[in-house]
Amino acid sequence: MPSLLVDITTKMDAKAAMLREHKSQKDWLDVSQGKDAYIDAMREMAEQVADMSDSQVRYAEGWRQHLHVGLSAQDGDPLSDVLGDLVERIG
Repeated sequence: MPSLLVDITTKMDAKAAMLREHKSQKDWLDVSQGKDAYIDAMREMAEQVADMSDSQVRYAEGWRQHLHVGLSAQDGDPLSDVLGDLVERIG
């Protein structure tokens, strides 16, 4: 289970476009699963993660912050430092 959610709603079209650029995977997945099924699955998973949010985001990615030991201060949260209001702490 994630401890942080990142709102990716405004980046979904870019994320789908990047996945389509992986040509060997796209060709194989289009044949084996149906055209753009993997893009649809990515969107559905991002919707399911967004359902964990207390706010009304449409698409989200879940993240788990690892132990700080040896890497940063105990209260360090670099994801939130960089992404600000796009990050929601859950759980």
